[in-house]
Amino acid sequence: MSAEPRIPAASTEPAVPHAAAGTVAEPAVPHPAAGSAPEPAVPHPAAGSAPEPAVPHPAAGSVPEPAVPDSAAGGVAGLVLAAGAGRRYGMPKALVELDGRRLVQHAADTLRAAGCDHVLVVLGAAADQVRATVPGLPATVINPDWTTGMASSLRTGLATLAPPAPASLSLASLAPASPAPASPALDSPPPASPALDSPPPASPALDSPPPASPLPPGGKSRSSAEPGGFAAVVVLLVDMPGVTAEAVRRIIRHAAPDALVMGGYEDRRGHPVLLGRNHWAGVAATATGDRGARDYLRTRDVLVVPVGDVADDRDIDHPDDLAGPKPATA
Repeated sequence: MSAEPRIPAASTEPAVPHAAAGTVAEPAVPHPAAGSAPEPAVPHPAAGSAPEPAVPHPAAGSVPEPAVPDSAAGGVAGLVLAAGAGRRYGMPKALVELDGRRLVQHAADTLRAAGCDHVLVVLGAAADQVRATVPGLPATVINPDWTTGMASSLRTGLATLAPPAPASLSLASLAPASPAPASPALDSPPPASPALDSPPPASPALDSPPPASPLPPGGKSRSSAEPGGFAAVVVLLVDMPGVTAEAVRRIIRHAAPDALVMGGYEDRRGHPVLLGRNHWAGVAATATGDRGARDYLRTRDVLVVPVGDVADDRDIDHPDDLAGPKPATA
């Protein structure tokens, strides 16, 4: 009787399922080498947690946000022209008192209340008396040529606010460089170094106050009036107390380096006047006598903004002019 064939013992490893015909087999997952550290598991969000919000994309055809205007980037300076002697009035108009304030103080406060980033007052006649009499003035500058008229005060103010001209090359800067000093001998002993255990120099106390910085005449910091920091300047005359902060605000809204803006009073135009930085050189070159920027503005396109409903453009030339309507305070 022949022996039955031996049946191989059944394997203990589970059978590997075969992929169905026509399907692509998945690649085998490599096993880490013996002794190697297992890779950290990728954490899954906890059940019920909110998914991260998707970054929204702008809708097709939507309007992008407007760019920041030049006036916001450069700022607007306020300029008070207060250098005249007030010959017709009988005294410098900067010192004339109205409702408990000097006219120069009234003009400076109007520009401050309107939101000017910096206010500069041009003085001339009785400048020392104005500074001593009027408290709280902003930065001031003296026009040495104030007797020639308002135009010189305008030029003085623009020159103070404008960036400085580039420095020209001097003969010293073009001279050949002097030879370098002889180097010490290579075998010279090095200078003695301080002892390693020497205590370090004492540092100032952390709570010590910083040293006081000098202030310009008038006692107000010029930090906001760094050269080249303004897109435009709005000009106000000291003898027009009827011009209000609201009128100045309407003008400032149109500030830009290439802007020319004036206040409108029915059929006439006047102060406040805004001069964009690009026009300062042209204004300074054409201003003469008491005409200021009038000739320059007459030959350019000027935006006239109505302000007659919130301001009065009367100027104070004689003491009797103060008996008229009181200036607005808006």
